[in-house]
Amino acid sequence: MKKIILIALSSILLIWIVACGSEQSSEPQKVAEQKSREGSPEEIGQQISSAAQQRLGKQLMQAIKKGGHAYAVSYCRVEATSITDSVGQEFNASVSRVSDQRRNPRNAANDQEMGYISYYKQALKNNTDWEPKVITTNDSYTFYTPIFTQPLCLNCHGDPQSDIEEETLARLQSDYPQDQAVGYGLSEIRGMWKIEWPRKE
Repeated sequence: MKKIILIALSSILLIWIVACGSEQSSEPQKVAEQKSREGSPEEIGQQISSAAQQRLGKQLMQAIKKGGHAYAVSYCRVEATSITDSVGQEFNASVSRVSDQRRNPRNAANDQEMGYISYYKQALKNNTDWEPKVITTNDSYTFYTPIFTQPLCLNCHGDPQSDIEEETLARLQSDYPQDQAVGYGLSEIRGMWKIEWPRKE
């Protein structure tokens, strides 16, 4: 049951947000109003990752509406970190994404994170239950939960021959010359949210 709930949460709005890179926006950050973190580490991590996902989804919907998928690729490359950072500021947390097939090199998973992604992929393949990962130290919590591909993801992450428009593919190749994040199908694990916050304020 927990797996079903988490998949539903992971599917809020536009999961194709992982198409974004993570280059810092040059626009100044607004001072965010601090939000309280309540619940278990798993609940807090899910709350923050869902908030970040919704914020990115809303901005990307507007970008696609304005200029199509190719425009959204470049918009996301510049603005994604600014958007997720704003959510992090609200919760006094660090918000990022990691992947075994990264688009932006900054999103490359480390060896430990590669193991978590492998765990999620195996659970999905075997249709077995799984739990979000929470790493606890004396000073902090680090929460990981997978991001699943949805139909709209394929516009930037699907088969380059059949799913991605020529203009979008050209923009991806221009903005991300070392891109590894294509060739996905539906309901596959594209990467993970990584949320970190201090144990003591």
